Amino acid sequence: MTNSPPNMHRASASPQDDKVLLQLTGLKKTYDQTEVLKDINLDIKHGEFLTLLGPSGCGKTTLLRLIAGFEQPNAGAIYLDGVQMAGLPADKRPVNTVFQQYALFPHMSVAQNVAYGLKLKKVPKDEIQTRVREMLAMVQLEHLANRRPQDLSGGQQQRVAIARAVINRPKLLLLDEHYLRSIISCACKCNLSLNGCNESLASLLYLSPTTKKKRYRCRIVSP
Repeated sequence: MTNSPPNMHRASASPQDDKVLLQLTGLKKTYDQTEVLKDINLDIKHGEFLTLLGPSGCGKTTLLRLIAGFEQPNAGAIYLDGVQMAGLPADKRPVNTVFQQYALFPHMSVAQNVAYGLKLKKVPKDEIQTRVREMLAMVQLEHLANRRPQDLSGGQQQRVAIARAVINRPKLLLLDEHYLRSIISCACKCNLSLNGCNESLASLLYLSPTTKKKRYRCRIVSP
């Protein structure tokens, strides 16, 4: 084990409790006989903003990947809205992840990048156009809709990545530390709550190696 894994405590609510969106029970993950995560238990409520705090190498990103479906646990269960997620592929989960690497398609415009997930879901064209306009307005990139990602600044690319994740209306949004300022700004502009006042907003699980972000009102889970 590289570092002490995040130490999380499960709340008393059951997976069937409609106030609990995500419940992790007894999660374990090993790589080549190395135990990275051991007996991880955690509840996240609908509309909750939770920060997972811990040093590099303690297993934060591994946990994110398990929740998103990019990897599978060796043991334990993942419930999302009471449904067991372990074994379900990433594209079948109502979860969106924004990692440090933006992974924008260089051959597509900003608008096309944002619309990509909706096109895969075969959402009607008119609805796609409307939702893309709303997302670009949210991140203040309407004037750059036809520009390619490589012609944007790093901050603008970051906002495109956020818009592409949020447009899918996920139940749970997973964020790397670099995205907090942008997502808070976007939420404020849309008059949305990150603390459970608006259940239509995705719950947030945010990774951070430091306590500097405590000025944002959220629940912090640390090693």
